[in-house]
Amino acid sequence: MTTYSLDEGTVLVKAARHAIELYLKSARFDRKIIDKMVSRFTGHNGISVSIMHYPLGEPRGSAGFVKGVKPINLVLIDAAIAAASEDARFVPVSHHELEHIIIEVNVFSEPVKLKKNAKIGKKGVMVEYGFRRGFMLPGEIKKGAKTEEILEELCKRAGLQPHDSHRSDVVFHTLTAQTFRETSPSGSVEEVSK
Repeated sequence: MTTYSLDEGTVLVKAARHAIELYLKSARFDRKIIDKMVSRFTGHNGISVSIMHYPLGEPRGSAGFVKGVKPINLVLIDAAIAAASEDARFVPVSHHELEHIIIEVNVFSEPVKLKKNAKIGKKGVMVEYGFRRGFMLPGEIKKGAKTEEILEELCKRAGLQPHDSHRSDVVFHTLTAQTFRETSPSGSVEEVSK
């Protein structure tokens, strides 16, 4: 996995925020401005953008691509807009909320297939079944949760039944994430260890 500096992480978070702001405030969204900000990020890492209420930190939207199928500079803007407008768990973010949310960007390692009966530890986890996917970041995994409980929750996130976690054609992977988050709305950015 490519490791990014705090300065690079700051650019990713600021670009995600600018994409969300432009999308919510502009009558016609033009991604060229943000494309310039992230043009140097050509690595093929998976990436997600999460939006959280400030100061409580409760989720407000999340979207991303766990596998690095395209360079970061091509998927970051799409992930940011999808987090604000397409997360089915929430109503779309409005421009009135921009001063009350913080943005987080996760850059993922390449997923590694989870071996049967392996413990998950402090890694993120992903499930795949055909075109269905679901994932949990390390910070989303409840403390003390058993591996079976985590895998069942992942199946639900992918639109599967919890007991599908025992099927041989349902595949689980672990991954690590480098996380960058605003400390306050439009504020400075920090690297967070999960």
